[in-house]
Amino acid sequence: MANWWQDEGLEELGVHVPCQWECPALVRVPTYIQALQECDPSRARDVNTQDVLLPGVLGRICTRPCENVCRHGRPGLGAPVAICDLKRAAADRAVDAPEPVHSPVSAPSGRTVAVVGGGPAGLATAWHLWRLGHRVTLIEAREECGGLPLLAIPAFRLPRDVVRREVRAVLADRFEVRTATRLGRDVTLDDLRARHDAVVLATGCHCAHRADVPGETLPGVLPGLDFLLDVNAGLLPPVGNRVVILGGGFTAVDCARIARRLGAAEVTLAYRRETTDARWSDDERRALAGEGVTVRERLSPLAIEGDDRVQAVRFARTRLEAGPGGHRVAHPIPGDEVAIPADQVIVALGQEPVPESSTNLDILDPACGRTSFPDVFLAGDRALGTRTVVDAIGHGARVARTVDAFLHGRTRIRHTLIERPAPFAVRTAEQDAVDRVPMPEHPIAVRLGHPDTEVESGLDDDAAATEARRCYLCDLVFRVDERRCVFCDKCIDGCPVRCITYTRDGRPEDARDGFWKRLVRTGRRGIVIAPDPCTRCGICADICPVSCIAVTRIDVVETIDP
Repeated sequence: MANWWQDEGLEELGVHVPCQWECPALVRVPTYIQALQECDPSRARDVNTQDVLLPGVLGRICTRPCENVCRHGRPGLGAPVAICDLKRAAADRAVDAPEPVHSPVSAPSGRTVAVVGGGPAGLATAWHLWRLGHRVTLIEAREECGGLPLLAIPAFRLPRDVVRREVRAVLADRFEVRTATRLGRDVTLDDLRARHDAVVLATGCHCAHRADVPGETLPGVLPGLDFLLDVNAGLLPPVGNRVVILGGGFTAVDCARIARRLGAAEVTLAYRRETTDARWSDDERRALAGEGVTVRERLSPLAIEGDDRVQAVRFARTRLEAGPGGHRVAHPIPGDEVAIPADQVIVALGQEPVPESSTNLDILDPACGRTSFPDVFLAGDRALGTRTVVDAIGHGARVARTVDAFLHGRTRIRHTLIERPAPFAVRTAEQDAVDRVPMPEHPIAVRLGHPDTEVESGLDDDAAATEARRCYLCDLVFRVDERRCVFCDKCIDGCPVRCITYTRDGRPEDARDGFWKRLVRTGRRGIVIAPDPCTRCGICADICPVSCIAVTRIDVVETIDP
């Protein structure tokens, strides 16, 4: 699925600020990290709140796509910057600071929109529609908004008070909120369409996939999502001594870790592919091993066995073959089977959406949420299938823009890439050698003995500042004023990473590869500072005898037509 900024021709951002480009919510990563460098966590929190709404939540559970492309993670430069941990640090440090004041960016439209679902996608959709001047009614089936982060993600990963605090900050009397109102029971889609100019369904994926094997109805077999919901509701279902988890996603990992906390002596997570195919973070892999969970790879369930209760799970070993989209497909190997004893089985093979009452509702374009009903849109997992929280938030923002275009009969919102003068930020080359600051964690004995204790304790002020200073601040670019440059070569000679080069005879191919490749002087000769290898040390600007080198910031600017 292409990001909306790719559709709007902002590809240059991806080359220049890869962490921001890769984020499904387009968070201004370098901007909030620089605020932390300057010991201003409130400003860092405010940037995140505007871009991603729930920084304390995502600072704990985000899958960190930004870190996968961080320049600091390239060979020879150590580990990526801990972008997600810094997001949490900003949110936690500013918890007692006044909430930022956000105002609509467009005049009231007079249109009304019903958003069904108070999880991350619904909250993001409602927030952005409110920013665009529309009146929003947010409808939630449960007693409070928050979605699966509140209802299903274990407290040892995400404390409930963090979710509730940030959800309250998003709501803040901006919308009419109707809780304990279920679509199909208390209100129908036709009712909502009659009362509102548009309807957005952000109802998530709450129907658990079945294993579809014999014995699935035996006592002792539970759907993974139901297990998580029960635990987070305080029901604490009993678990056996030997628990087998079927699945390889985030739900399966959470179920395995909870089972250990509830007293299971042996917990086995069985995955049909290899763990390298799973989307687990390195932290999750370490947690599974450290907390005593056994991971078995390349096993596909054939049957759940037992008389009047589950006793074992029989698996076929699998072989992996290349499939569509680069994903590997697991195929059972006939006759190659293995059985794992179990007195409880948790089926965590993913979820799918609950179908709406209208059978005529079809998805036409999942990327922007369009359906066969022109006034009905889908957001988050309801449109895309099971994804991550940051995917849901980013998609909610995109759907809100699609709804706005529908209500106004035209696309009003444009995004452009601009450069602005920026304060000079000095970063020494020695900071390349600074190791990534590890996230402090409670010992295994504390985790297993206190099931709701948050595993990660967060970075303190000094650790957050140290980690933030590792960032290259890739949105900052050094520019040469070609009208003043005397081509003395002092900047080239002094650059420690050789990121400055000439162009000759007006041929840009002579410049070092990098973003914003261009001639800085019209005619026979120019000079270019390539931002990709640049480490922002500032030596070039310091030694320039005519002060012709300045710093600009790359920024995405949103404009809205009246």
